[in-house]
Amino acid sequence: MNRNPRPTHGLSRAISTARRAAHRVPAYAKHLAAHGKNLDELTDREHFEALPPVTKEEYIRVNVPADLVWDGDLGRAGAWSASSGSSGEPTFWPRAQAARDDAAQAHGRIFTESFDTRAVTTLVVDAFAMGTWIGGTYTYTAVQDLAERGHQVSVVTPGIEVTTVLNCLEYLGPQFDQVILAGYPPVIKDVLDAASTNLRKVGLLLAGEGVSEAMRDYFLNRLDAYDRPERVCLIYGTADAGLMGHETPETIAIRRAARPGSDLAGALFGADKVIPTFVEYDPERRYVEVDDDGLLYFTVDTALPLIRYRLGDRGELHSGDQLAGLLCEAGRADLAAPLDPRGSFLLLRDRIDVAATFYGANLYAEHLKPAMLAPAVVREVSGRFSLSVDEDADLRPQLQVVVEAMGSSIADDLADRLTTVCRDALAEHNTEYRRLVAEYGPVADPRISVVPRGVQSSGPSIKQKWIEAN
Repeated sequence: MNRNPRPTHGLSRAISTARRAAHRVPAYAKHLAAHGKNLDELTDREHFEALPPVTKEEYIRVNVPADLVWDGDLGRAGAWSASSGSSGEPTFWPRAQAARDDAAQAHGRIFTESFDTRAVTTLVVDAFAMGTWIGGTYTYTAVQDLAERGHQVSVVTPGIEVTTVLNCLEYLGPQFDQVILAGYPPVIKDVLDAASTNLRKVGLLLAGEGVSEAMRDYFLNRLDAYDRPERVCLIYGTADAGLMGHETPETIAIRRAARPGSDLAGALFGADKVIPTFVEYDPERRYVEVDDDGLLYFTVDTALPLIRYRLGDRGELHSGDQLAGLLCEAGRADLAAPLDPRGSFLLLRDRIDVAATFYGANLYAEHLKPAMLAPAVVREVSGRFSLSVDEDADLRPQLQVVVEAMGSSIADDLADRLTTVCRDALAEHNTEYRRLVAEYGPVADPRISVVPRGVQSSGPSIKQKWIEAN
């Protein structure tokens, strides 16, 4: 069975977006001309799939913002969010009314299915980072829009400071029927670990990085909600294109049944030991394709239209009827029965350009390369290193850096010196990591391991890629 069906839902809108952008977005018209493409004959899938992809490096960053938006009119761009890429320089993304509508539609489904916010009064504690990062402001505006659409919700915005989040939870929480804590998984874990109040009426809305089922188990036990797994819901989103998809009660049930090493996990997700993020998405709002290398392409009709945008994420697609078929073949017709056969599902495996995600911050190998050239260590390291995130015994994320020494002799204080230069390099080149250092202090420090030259203790894996610094 084809694990990556060519989607049909949403294709007409994607084609319409491309045709309009060719005439109304200066940068996209130039992009098509550079590749010898004429959209006058763009009428079907074959023509659409022949359009040249756009990327951040070769499309967004080589054009001025006005040329990337509809009619070159920045006055209609709306709010802006920023992301830090491999260069360390922020990329700014506009969000207009279409993005707000997308966010309200998706959050409305989540809040209805997982939290029943039309029936009970709800406080959303927005513990995403505020400022230019998308998570905090995106959640804030979505909740406000839902309040105008009949949901009994209000929102408070403490940001990522644990003490402030706890104050909101402990002072305002008792005034509502329930509380939804929204934030990056490690921040939310810190909040729950420090909370002294009863958490039975708390639900979690998470984004920024994946969540293992072991971590979901921990959250559910902490909330005394093990029989209600839908109360821990994960969003897949980016600053580039907003909210791409989200977990539903059905995808959560399937993922929890497909534990690593089980026959069901193999049938649905392959042989990988890491179970991928598994979400449902709306192809009319986010049209998605997958190439032969597993790279995802998104077409999004927003303030800055993206046509066949290659974000760098890798994954797979399933239609609802295909997914139901796989479940039935694996002997789980009970999990197949609730699925909408017209639904669209996405497995997110990894990002090809991101070395690690830590407290919601995407960290890139490029950010650490200067550390290997720092005078304090340059004569003692080869320049080779790996960057990954592991969990300690308390399920707390730890940033791990394995550095290769120049030879077999390693100075006793080399790891301490590397900790300093690696932390400083990451903070200098990555605004998101710099915010973490300011808020969390030593918790954000990398844990350094030094290995003799030619020794790789664990080798490359999904989360770990060895790279050259020079």
